[in-house]
Amino acid sequence: MPSRSTSIEPIHPTDDVRVTHEFATVNGRKYHYVNGFPKGEQKGVFLLLHGFPELWYSWRYVIPALLDHGFRVITPDLLGYGQTDKPVCTQDEIGPYTPKSMSADLAELLKQLNIPRVVVVGHDWGSYLAQRFAYFQPELVSHIAVIVVPFMPLQRQEMTPEDMVKMLPNFKYQLSFIDPAKFENGFRERKDVERLFRAFFQPKPLAPRPKGQVARINSVDCVLDVIGDVPRSDMITEQELQNYVDHFTQGGFHGPCNWYRTRWHIWNDEKDLPNSTIEVPALFIQAMHDLVLSPEFVENTPQHLVAPKLTHRTVDTEHWAMMEDPDAVNHILKEWITAVVLGGNPKL
Repeated sequence: MPSRSTSIEPIHPTDDVRVTHEFATVNGRKYHYVNGFPKGEQKGVFLLLHGFPELWYSWRYVIPALLDHGFRVITPDLLGYGQTDKPVCTQDEIGPYTPKSMSADLAELLKQLNIPRVVVVGHDWGSYLAQRFAYFQPELVSHIAVIVVPFMPLQRQEMTPEDMVKMLPNFKYQLSFIDPAKFENGFRERKDVERLFRAFFQPKPLAPRPKGQVARINSVDCVLDVIGDVPRSDMITEQELQNYVDHFTQGGFHGPCNWYRTRWHIWNDEKDLPNSTIEVPALFIQAMHDLVLSPEFVENTPQHLVAPKLTHRTVDTEHWAMMEDPDAVNHILKEWITAVVLGGNPKL
């Protein structure tokens, strides 16, 4: 049963008649994805891309709503996650995890499925990948929606993670994810993985945070130092929590953390891209209580220069918007789908 008050019955992690679990070999790598077809006429295809540290299962409340709207839904475990391959890489071998490489993987998956174009939707790192997919494979994208992470300009100059943190202090925590000793190696035992997800999956605070408050994970040099032992919040059920714990106890965090290690490579892939804007209709759903991707951060991001046909909506949640308030997210998606995806308008 859903952990919060919602009209949506979420997709079960392993056994749900509304979807099937499929595998494909894509550019030499095995990908797992969830495939769902609407009951009636198919109006299009949505490609849903999850973030860190999650799974296809991030979309368990969104998939049913999209099926009800008449869309086929393809939802992969992205590289390094779940039942998809998890290449073990040194820094010099990180290429498979770059947005350019993963965009090519997604393009090949859609080719194998005979899907010519999709509405691509991302959350967290999946938002960033969705944007880069629109840059690297523009012919495959009819519309794009991102949740939590705003539309970000291309990286046109060389930038190390340390350079990025100097420019964007909100992302200091990412330095821990790059260093195995400061994150990855600390979450190998099941009890520690469960403790991590209990700490991560927490809703917005009861009292408003002071403007400019620094996220706790950005207040230390090692993220391991701030992951305590908190109770499970009511935003996630015990069954849902254990699904995450099962996958990450088995698969570890090397693959997911490799996404953060691609910073050295991204500029080389993006510096010569001819297109600096995403020209298709775009939607950004902002989580108003996200401490890292704060309202101040979003306000200073030049989204309209990146996505001129932008619709901007907000939800009253922390980072995990689709889990904390699925009805609000689905309502915004429905509004945008009706007017823009199906209605032909450039934006709301």
